[in-house]
Order: sequence, then structure tokens, then C-alpha cells
Amino acid sequence: MTENKTAEIKTNEIRARIERISHQALDAGEAVLSRLNAPVEQPPVAVARRALSNTLGLWRFCARSHCHRGQCCRGEPLECLRAGLPLLPETQAALAQRKGIRKLAAARLNAVP
Repeated sequence: MTENKTAEIKTNEIRARIERISHQALDAGEAVLSRLNAPVEQPPVAVARRALSNTLGLWRFCARSHCHRGQCCRGEPLECLRAGLPLLPETQAALAQRKGIRKLAAARLNAVP
């Protein structure tokens, strides 16, 4: 009789553990879904400017050596845009701006934790 009772207790423990684990899995799934459905925050203006500046490759025209070493804008992106946009043909600037917008959209989608 005690063997049956011991087996029944183990079965109940296993069922309780399975139930706890299933609840944890459901909670984790709900957390992932809530993050996917959360509204996407707009990046700060400086981040958007830096992305556009890097897309345009304005670091090539920059006088700062650390921008040349990093091959990206490492200073104030607004200064780079003010100085570099007049140097680019209008079609290239428009094309690069569209690419920059696509890169920002992709970065927002990939930034979901």
C-alpha cells in the first residue's frame, strides 16, 4: 500500500511541476508578444541625423580625423549635414535619404528586445 501511495505522490509532484512550467512558458510567450505589439519609439533627432550623415558618407568631407578613422560621423551630425549636403548632387542626397530612412526602419524592427 505504501508503494502505491509513494507512486501517487510522485505523480502529483510531476503534474504540479508540469503545470508550473507551462504557466512560466505562457508568461514568457505573452511577454514576447507584448513587446512585439508595443509602439515603436521614434529615435532622437540626433540619431536620425547621424544615420543620414553616415548614409551620405559625409565623414569623407569632414575635417575631423576621428571621423575619417572611424569612417562614420563621430562629431555633431548637424554640422556635417550643414557642411556636406550642399556638396552632394541633389539626386544622390535624395537617394541616400531614402536609404537612411529604410535603415532606420530596419533598425527599429531589429531593436525589439
